[in-house]
Amino acid sequence: MIWKGGITSRAKLRKQIDFGYRLTLLEAIDDKSFYTLAKAADELISSIESARKPIKKCKEFLVKIFNKTDIDKWIGDNSITKKRNVVDRDTSNIFQMHLTAFNKNPSASLLMEILKSTKADLKSKYIREGINYSITRALKQAGLCSSSVSVSMTEQRNLIRRSGSSIQGKCLGTTLLTKGLEFDTVAILDAHKFDSPKHFYVALTRACKKLVIFTENTTLSPYVS
Repeated sequence: MIWKGGITSRAKLRKQIDFGYRLTLLEAIDDKSFYTLAKAADELISSIESARKPIKKCKEFLVKIFNKTDIDKWIGDNSITKKRNVVDRDTSNIFQMHLTAFNKNPSASLLMEILKSTKADLKSKYIREGINYSITRALKQAGLCSSSVSVSMTEQRNLIRRSGSSIQGKCLGTTLLTKGLEFDTVAILDAHKFDSPKHFYVALTRACKKLVIFTENTTLSPYVS
């Protein structure tokens, strides 16, 4: 747990401390990036047929969700990267098939299949699991209801707001995102940076069984000087 910071800073922190991507990033329900990505999906669906470089356009969308290094291994700006290895070549062909189907008949459902193939076939890591989950659900709903991805995303986030979101496994979040929640074990990172006793109290009281504090100071004084 950290005191504060946006999702981008938490994603960068995870790269530094979690090389196996075992930590899930906690997301704010109303984070603007959910809606921005849904709008990008609608724009991609509506413009891909007339795009001069359709593969590049699809790639620009995918790197909003997946690790860019993983994507670069398979997709160039103008074509799918040619592979010498037979297994890799077959994987490229499978992914190419999904891209071709989407380019010929762009839809939310076929864009969802591209995302699934990027994860399952290309073995690409998510930048943020929460946003991948939400965009996949929004694409599925848009395909079933013949609505825009943006409308489906808004409906989904509203549903989560009303019902709440479940948290499982190991996660990385701020005091604001974990307020009211409890965990067996809590690790507080950079505890010396807390300058609010209220936030520090929230962080300390999230643990049910074990509390681990990482700090540069032997004494903690979370008060604004």
